[in-house]
Amino acid sequence: MQTDDAVYPILVQVMIALGQGAGPVLISRDAILALDADYRAAAERDQARWDEIAPTVLGWARALGALAAHHALHDGRAIVSRADYVAAKDQIARHSLEARGRCPWTRGD
Repeated sequence: MQTDDAVYPILVQVMIALGQGAGPVLISRDAILALDADYRAAAERDQARWDEIAPTVLGWARALGALAAHHALHDGRAIVSRADYVAAKDQIARHSLEARGRCPWTRGD
């Protein structure tokens, strides 16, 4: 994860929202690195319109954190693994497509 670029503050906001959604469940470093790898390009693409789309993307990230935490807790763990993050991301992406992709980062525009 690069910390010296203009995209870093956007990704930090997304990571904070992920943690807010997860509540008391911790997020593993592997899950954070996976999020960075999955969405860095979207953050780079959307820098100019971040203020416009931030509420939607951050709401999506909170939902992602909550669902990933649910996966971890269901398995009796108090930390979200990379696998929990990926499973939650895939579920939310499927739902976003059904809901006409309300989050620009899940629909790719």
